Amino acid sequence: MLAADRLIVPCTADGSSARGIDNIGRLLYGKKISKIYGEAIFSNKAAKNSLPLPSIYVVTLNRSTQFDKKASKAFSAMFEEIKHRVNDLEAEGVEFSSKKENRFLDIPDAHTVAVVCSHEGVSLSNLKMGPHQVHDLKVQVNPEPFKRYKDAIDNLVSTL
Repeated sequence: MLAADRLIVPCTADGSSARGIDNIGRLLYGKKISKIYGEAIFSNKAAKNSLPLPSIYVVTLNRSTQFDKKASKAFSAMFEEIKHRVNDLEAEGVEFSSKKENRFLDIPDAHTVAVVCSHEGVSLSNLKMGPHQVHDLKVQVNPEPFKRYKDAIDNLVSTL
């Protein structure tokens, strides 16, 4: 963590990601942690050695099911809880290196695109549209979900 200046925090719409935000606050930044741990806290050790902690740059809200070009209601509900916990980190003094309006990026579920890229060991930029063999099944990579996912990734990369 100390090798980075800024963090990209990936989340999915689940309780584990919401708790993960809390754990970043505790384990990396020493927020809401018992003072009995004193010098054992990572942030205290970093400060003692004049090592700056990274700021949080962006939180990606990954693998959302999309409806009308935004996360569906169920995904949105969980992402709102994650956003609330991230905002709590800021209120507790965690440093952010992005403007509040750019802090969260919705990354739609890549469905077949991700499976085929992983199975074939091919990058997103080299993936071909059309049929692919995944083990014993023929699957189809369609242009619309591919474009939606690629646009979201391009948007993330352009902010860096």
